[in-house]
Parts: sequence; C-alpha cells; structure tokens
Amino acid sequence: MKVRKVIVLGYIGCIEDLSYEIENFLKILGRKNSSRVTVLGLASVKDEPGKCKNFSLRPYLIKPFSGLEILSIDYDELCNEFLNNLEGAVNLKRLVVHLHSVRPEHPSTSNETWKDFKETHPNCELRLTVIHAFKDIDNLHLNVLRKEMPLSHLKVFFCESVNISVLECLSEYYRESLRSLIWVDSLSQNEGSWAIATPFYETPDPFLLISWLCKNLEEVILYGYKYWEENLIAVARLRGSQLRRLEVAEDDILFYNTDFSPHETCLKDIPLNLKRPWAPVQKSELHPVICNPTAGDSDEYLLPIVLADLQ
Repeated sequence: MKVRKVIVLGYIGCIEDLSYEIENFLKILGRKNSSRVTVLGLASVKDEPGKCKNFSLRPYLIKPFSGLEILSIDYDELCNEFLNNLEGAVNLKRLVVHLHSVRPEHPSTSNETWKDFKETHPNCELRLTVIHAFKDIDNLHLNVLRKEMPLSHLKVFFCESVNISVLECLSEYYRESLRSLIWVDSLSQNEGSWAIATPFYETPDPFLLISWLCKNLEEVILYGYKYWEENLIAVARLRGSQLRRLEVAEDDILFYNTDFSPHETCLKDIPLNLKRPWAPVQKSELHPVICNPTAGDSDEYLLPIVLADLQ
C-alpha cells in the first residue's frame, strides 16, 4: 500500500521575514508539491498594522493547493476571487482569517460568494481573529461580517473597545454555526470597560441573546469588560454543560448584593448549571498584558492561541 506524504506549513505568515516572500514561496511550491499541502498558515500577527509593510497575494496562486484542509490568511487577501479559487480544495475544513485593519480600497466579500463557498465546502468553518484593529472594530459589522459566512469562531484581541452591533450580528446571523466567542482587552476602569454593563433598554444583553440563540456555542471568554453577576449566571443556565469553557476575570464581575461574600452566588449557581467546578479567573492567573497593557507582550499571549487554529 502506497502512503501519500503530506506537507504541513503552519507558521509562514507569523515569521516576518518569510511573510514578505509568500508569493514567491507559493509559486515555487505550487509547481511540484501543491496537492500534498494540507495545512498552510499565511496569516500574520501585527502589533502596529499601520506601520507594517503590506504584501499583495494574487488570488490565483492559491488555486493549485487542492489538498488543503486548513488555511489561514490575512483579511487583506480575502475577496470573492480568492474564495472562488478555493473551489478545488474539496477537503477544506477550516478557513482562518486574521484581520488587523481594513484598507479603504478593500473589495470585501459578498453573501452570494459565501453561499457558493458553503455549497462547495459544506463542512468548512470560518474562524475570524481580529487583532489590534483599533480603527476598524467599530465598523466590523458593516464592512466585514456577512450573513452567509460559515462563522464558527470570533476572536477579538486588544482592539480597546467592544462593538455591540457585532455581538448582535452573532445572534442574528450565526445561530447554527457559532461555537466560540472570545473578546479580550486589558483590565481597566476606563469608561469603555463598562460598555456591556450599561443597561440595554431596547434589546437584551447581547451575550444572553448569543447564549440563547446560538445553539452550538461552547466557549465564551471575556476579559477587560465589566459584567453583571446575574447575567453571567444566566449565560451558564442557558448553555448548561454544553458550554465547555467560560472565562471572566473576577475583577470584572459586578455584584448587586454586596451583603454576600464576593461571588458567593455565582460560585454556587454556575458550577451547578455547567455540571463541573467553576470559578472566575483570579488576577494572579492572568497573563501580564491582560492585567496591564504595558506590563507584558501581547504577541506572547496571542501566538499560542492563533497557532492553535492550525492544529
């Protein structure tokens, strides 16, 4: 029996010197070994997107890689033509997109193309990771998200604000596909850290809607934003044991009743609903950059998380 050797190229985009040569690299690889490549990591992690050199990846260069199962790219390269050039990768199961910024001339993607993509790749999930997108996070729901996207994971890291409209889109657009929601900023007492704790007069708390309507949700991680204890308990009640991971910093939990010892109610109710031990994350357990934006290296925190998407 002949064993077919496969090629895994997981971290090209995260190595800065290599990332500038991706086009040449793909041209060479595409001539001989393209069908054997199963994992291709072209996405990058940028601290200051505006100061980084951009490279242009022509969409047709991805077409020879028909054996792809996992692919990561930067949002700069994502467009309808790129998605169409993945048609031959019939075994594609995961498309990971890193977004650092949105160029004014970016063509975006259409619902029609995403619909075709899902028909061609019915088992492929989209994981969108937003990193240091300070200027573009406010318009993410308008410029980036599309209803027909097969979005399974949304990770937002160090954008210094939360976009409530994005959270509302998750429960409206991705009820069948969403499995994970991560929104991380450094802990603070700034006005922005109270954005989710502000009363929602016209609509419910978006995290409650997501927990209720996104029936496959299994992971919620929220750092850097105040959150009411009673809503945290409600998230656990709505998801039950299906919620495999629930993380929130103890310092961010708001309590209505200060007569009880800190987090006494949530320490009783949440483990009961999750059917396993649970406790909020202590400050001593957090990465230094989450405790203080100047006390640690965000890349050190991010890289293990984003590289796990390629495994």
